[in-house]
Amino acid sequence: MNYKGYELPLDSEHVLLDASLTDTEVQAGSYIYNNIQSMLRPTPTEDAINSKKMADKKLTVYIMPGVYWIDDPEADDTMQPWGGYDVPYGIAVTAHSLEFTGLTDDAEDVVIAGNRGQSHGANGNYTMFHFECESLTIKNLTIGNYCSTDLEYKRDASRNHRRRTDAITQAQLAIMQGDRMFADNCRFIGRLNLRPVEGADRALYHNCHFESTNDAITSNAVFVGCDFDFYGSRPLFSATRTGAVFLDCDFNCLEADPRVEGMQYFTKDGGQVAAVGCRYHSNFDVPFGIGWTRYPDPQLRCYQCDNTHNKESVVIGGLRSKTTVDMSGLPLLKAYRLDDYGCYNTYNLLRGSDGWDPLNVGVQSGACSADNIPVQLILSSDAECIQADADSVQNSGLSAGTVSGAAASSKAVVSSRALCFWGGIGDAGNITFYVDDIYKDFVNVNDNNDGSCTVTGRPEAFCNIDKEYVDVVIEAVTAIGLHGAYKLRIDAPVTEAPQFTKYPELSICNGNAELSYELELNGHTDRSVVSWYRCDGSRGEGARLTAITRNSPKLSYKITAADVGSYIGASVIPRCTSSCDGAKVVAVTDRRIADTDTDGYDICTDFSDIPLNMGKNIAEGMWSVDYYRPTDTCSFGSWHGEECTEPWHYGITGDGCTHPGLYQGTQGARIMYTPTYRQNDRVKIYRGMSLHLTAEPAKTSCQGFGSAYQYMDVCIKFDTENLTGYGLRIYRSPKASNACVFVLVQYEEGTTTFISDKVISGCFVSECIIDVKYMDGSLTADVRTTAEQHALQEVHLKADVPDNLHGGIAVQHTGTTGTGGWQNTTTLTGLKVSYK
Repeated sequence: MNYKGYELPLDSEHVLLDASLTDTEVQAGSYIYNNIQSMLRPTPTEDAINSKKMADKKLTVYIMPGVYWIDDPEADDTMQPWGGYDVPYGIAVTAHSLEFTGLTDDAEDVVIAGNRGQSHGANGNYTMFHFECESLTIKNLTIGNYCSTDLEYKRDASRNHRRRTDAITQAQLAIMQGDRMFADNCRFIGRLNLRPVEGADRALYHNCHFESTNDAITSNAVFVGCDFDFYGSRPLFSATRTGAVFLDCDFNCLEADPRVEGMQYFTKDGGQVAAVGCRYHSNFDVPFGIGWTRYPDPQLRCYQCDNTHNKESVVIGGLRSKTTVDMSGLPLLKAYRLDDYGCYNTYNLLRGSDGWDPLNVGVQSGACSADNIPVQLILSSDAECIQADADSVQNSGLSAGTVSGAAASSKAVVSSRALCFWGGIGDAGNITFYVDDIYKDFVNVNDNNDGSCTVTGRPEAFCNIDKEYVDVVIEAVTAIGLHGAYKLRIDAPVTEAPQFTKYPELSICNGNAELSYELELNGHTDRSVVSWYRCDGSRGEGARLTAITRNSPKLSYKITAADVGSYIGASVIPRCTSSCDGAKVVAVTDRRIADTDTDGYDICTDFSDIPLNMGKNIAEGMWSVDYYRPTDTCSFGSWHGEECTEPWHYGITGDGCTHPGLYQGTQGARIMYTPTYRQNDRVKIYRGMSLHLTAEPAKTSCQGFGSAYQYMDVCIKFDTENLTGYGLRIYRSPKASNACVFVLVQYEEGTTTFISDKVISGCFVSECIIDVKYMDGSLTADVRTTAEQHALQEVHLKADVPDNLHGGIAVQHTGTTGTGGWQNTTTLTGLKVSYK
């Protein structure tokens, strides 16, 4: 059939989509549609091509220039996940093979558009398409989710459409279940979580354009001659399997605020990436670097050759990066580029077992003997940890492994496997195992001449160092230039527990309980485990854990009003570097704590000694740590906090968090403190109180949380048993991607009500200083940040509220923990509570 100058074989497997046709014209023809919705998403009364009979057939869709919305862009409903999928999809298509071809040379002429995203027209990460097919081909068209960016259609300005929201929200394009995906001369437009076509076993993008922020680009694909507008510093969430390959690509670095990181990375969560002949472009007035990922795993190896930044040669990751392998002059380069023919070796990368060759370079690849070259070297081990001199430890009868918690093994066999990009096993040539000079004193590496090596520890290396273990990176290199690495932990030989030369004693001095003891350490560091208790009796009866040791023994305990009338006890488990645990010894004060031993009811902590045992366990003068899902989070989707045994962790995470503190171990993490209400037959009534909290959100763009409406409540005047009181809520705004909403809330038996105006601000960024106060019927909150670029965005809230008698505090976090278990968290670094 000749249609507007195109010869189109229209039939049940070849159909036409033309937005310029009227419904009458469509009804008069065969295999012709003017609406992608009726063509691919039928109702029971519509004759659509996406029926079960297509599951084993090939379908080709020819598309004339126009804008094709997959649903009504003005719809104000909220789409829910359907059909058993875990996210809401616009259209699901099933066929043996699919091809969408725009009848134009300019991909901007044909636009397939969506206009929904997370919390903006959808509950979940809205995705325009779900493709289930063996083969998918897309040519000469644009697929765009215009939820967070404007549609500008140059052929007809009347088809322009403004974004649904100014917030940068998760709005995805396509997920595919199948083998092969080929996109040629296409444009993929969106922002957060773009996901052009994610999931194919083999994927190739050729001469395509991408616009995105973070967590966006396909994680396992080959990109040739493509250009990328990066509006975020980490466009890939991760590179999976054999990774992502970029050949002859342009990267336009358009980060909104380069001062935050000053870097353009590929991934947030790591994974192998290769870049050959690529060009970075930036135009910032601050130093700006190029890297693979901010927190590279020591086992990660990425490959590069002939890349530039602003026309100057650049080594991604830096010249001294262990992550970077420069392929210049290596045989491995032929796996990616065939210099003899001036082309890129996509056949080697994507051939599979069926010889797939969409760019027709198989002949050249074979002529160079470069059609089966592996690109990834994976090292694995039969043990994650070995103990130096484990055999002699076992023979001595000592309890090997009590320090590290790992089973003692005297050796590890590290094996290798070379993979082609498409997943097949390849021949990388002879392999050599080695360690850097800094590790040679700790291990022996013996080549087994079968692609593996045996690693044993050297106990003498630990004689003059005060370490319980060292992490050693076993490395390997093949004849063609592939590199691999495996991190192996080497535990020091276990020694006997140190003996007391002076047994533990407690004294009360200047508002503190002081612990003293002496050990025979023989030059090692004291790593004894000290725990503090509030006791009912002089022999430690009714002991309740109040403080613990982290890192080094806690020898001083701050006495509070909650301790008055009780004895203070301390237990010591003697231990030094790499020793076994000794027998626990307990000391108790010789008298009960008196009013004169404490300064009052105020609380001051950096959280370093707070026990984090799971359980609500409400008791006066005690912290409680648990998981809790508030009733106003029912729309957040499924949670798994009830499966968590450690709702909070203590440590340093990364990104915006640079100091140690408490951070969330699960969604729904909650920590509360219940003050003392009765003391010496007196009832304590709490009137005025103030809370000063310092916090460091891991996110550096002021949005604080992983998704819209996730929040953190900071509560005072709080009844920890009945969940009644007041607080400040900080939640991620659906209206802005670089700010949070701040509002005062009232709790009434777990139900919250907003009681102040809402303020949107960018001050929830490290270091964030939060002050919440109540005095004489007035509740106030003041929030600011020390971050220079956001220092003027202070928050000041006030509400008149009834008084109550409570003095408890709580921090409730409802956000997901994010990548690595921390990249969406907020670390609490300091707290001071004062009572009036």
